[in-house]
Amino acid sequence: MRLALMFLFLFPATVFADLVNIEQAFHRGDLAYLSELKEEKFQLFDRAFLQYCLAVTHMSQQRSEEATTAVSVGLELLAQVENGKDDADTMALWAA
Repeated sequence: MRLALMFLFLFPATVFADLVNIEQAFHRGDLAYLSELKEEKFQLFDRAFLQYCLAVTHMSQQRSEEATTAVSVGLELLAQVENGKDDADTMALWAA
């Protein structure tokens, strides 16, 4: 029982850890680190969010070709998210 409670307590931290790392790199404008994260094995939504962060960072650095590629890849990944029509986070990323 204690083990099950421990896993329930740790679950939210592990689920959101990837998104936190991506978001922190995004706010720092750390394009090199964001590019490195593309090689990680994230869930589909996390990978789509990473592409969004890459697109915005590329746009802020006047790299329109790279931004366009990141948007295309991100939209393809986002379309594959299973519960994309019902999930508020996915809908917000579509809107972004």
